[in-house]
Amino acid sequence: MSDLDGLPPDAAAVRAALLGAGASDPRRLALAVDQLKAVLAGPLPDGRRGFFASTLVQFLAVQFTFSERREDLERVVRCGDEQLARLAPTSPRYVELLCAVETHRGDYGMLHQHEPTVARASDALAWAVGRLPEMSASWLGCAIVYAQALGCVSAMRRDVSGTQEAVRLVELAARCLEDLPGRPEYSPELAVLREQLRPALATVTELVRTAHDDVTWYRYGDPEPSSWDPATERALPPRARFENARVALNSAVSSQNWVRATDAAEAALEALPLVVSQALHRDDRQAVLRTALLGRRYPGPGGTVRTVDLPDRLAGTSLARTACAVALAAGRTEQAAALLEQGRAVLMGQDLQARSDDSDLAAAHPQVAREFTALARRLRETEGAGEPGGRPGHGSSAGGPGEAARIRDQHAVTEEWQRLLARIRGFDGFEHFLLPPSAEQMRREAKEGPIVLINIDRLRSDALVVTTKGIELVELGVTEGQLALKARQFLAAVSVDVGDSSARRKEAAETVFDTLEWLWDTIAEPVLNAAGLTRPIPEGTPRAAVPRLWWSASGPLAHLPLHAAGHHRAAELGDG
Repeated sequence: MSDLDGLPPDAAAVRAALLGAGASDPRRLALAVDQLKAVLAGPLPDGRRGFFASTLVQFLAVQFTFSERREDLERVVRCGDEQLARLAPTSPRYVELLCAVETHRGDYGMLHQHEPTVARASDALAWAVGRLPEMSASWLGCAIVYAQALGCVSAMRRDVSGTQEAVRLVELAARCLEDLPGRPEYSPELAVLREQLRPALATVTELVRTAHDDVTWYRYGDPEPSSWDPATERALPPRARFENARVALNSAVSSQNWVRATDAAEAALEALPLVVSQALHRDDRQAVLRTALLGRRYPGPGGTVRTVDLPDRLAGTSLARTACAVALAAGRTEQAAALLEQGRAVLMGQDLQARSDDSDLAAAHPQVAREFTALARRLRETEGAGEPGGRPGHGSSAGGPGEAARIRDQHAVTEEWQRLLARIRGFDGFEHFLLPPSAEQMRREAKEGPIVLINIDRLRSDALVVTTKGIELVELGVTEGQLALKARQFLAAVSVDVGDSSARRKEAAETVFDTLEWLWDTIAEPVLNAAGLTRPIPEGTPRAAVPRLWWSASGPLAHLPLHAAGHHRAAELGDG
């Protein structure tokens, strides 16, 4: 009996369409999914169950490509896990189903940059590839997705041997793809599959080769360019100092030289206020902030599905957060807190028009403030000389007399700038002008209660508990990708309208409670333990005597109600 026997009619039609033998109708896809679920709910021989389950996973994955909703991709993996649990590893089609499920698990992990999920997919796919005849058609499809997962997790781990193996696999898969027509089992269906796998293999090959090149350079390249030196860089204009420091930061992170990375991050953040000075063009300030303080965007749901938008600056990593992370890795806890706050101050000063160092200077020393603004403008003009409006891009030809004069002018103005900064820092109250707050300043701010700075970065996630006694580090077991997902799920839940169905409202309520409990278990409780705020507050305690704590969150966490974290489900819904 063929595996196709008993395949529901809509499922058979959709499968044929996916193989190129008919029109693809998304409406029929939903019917096919329901039909397959109904059939799989009953008794089936293992071979047909595996085939039907693999087909169901494929259809659910196609639904995800139409909706681009993350929960649909999660549903693919959950459904696949349920079906795998009903098959023994020795069952026919088990390996085929496993490959399908782990492919999408790997996609889910890569979407959220969650290494354990990608690693789980990679390990399972390695097991599957080892049980298939090498260079066979079934091996080919599994080897391609295994190479992708292996290349991704190896890039996360900076593992050269892993990326090298991924490259070997795609090269082997390319030979297999070319040799496939000469095999005895070659059929029209395999011919269609071959054409579908060709672009997929090309994409994966490019990904794993890029990953291998990057990791190889990280390991064996020149990770610490000798041309970057913090002391000599001070003679350069702010924009050049900023860009050079960012390059040095990336190189040092790649080689895990955390001390050098911290020095480079400090130099970049020191130059940033000058680059985004109020004297510069507003569009340029915003562009610098987007590229410097804002980092990688996490891909969000697409299409016409209603979504909740996350502001760019909270949807990715930032220079300030990376600076904090590398300083913590270097063992410089106090400096980590200072760098994080310095980056936030620049962001707030631009976005909220808050009081900044230069506005304070204008109030106390107006004449010096005017000199400061004029000199900042001159710095900008020397960097963009040759273009109308002082914008960079079309200056004198490189190496010409005009360029040489511009460079000399840049250095002269930079020296004047350093002298002006030294003069301003000699004024009472301006000792830290354009410098990060000192640890002593932050401890003074915590006199009314602990201040918790939470830093979420792709490198690590931590909380810094600032008290009058010092700054304590609390390592957090969460990732940037996890928080981005939680934030989107939570914001989607709280946007549910009263007019939505009761089932949708109940689902949203469950998401809210799940989020609050997760925030408590992973962040709030460890931080409160470190702050010594674990004892219940006696009833009748005056409000003024209630201990206070200030949360200062970053990244996607800024969109989550950390102040409300806790296990509130029983209190709100009752035990029943």
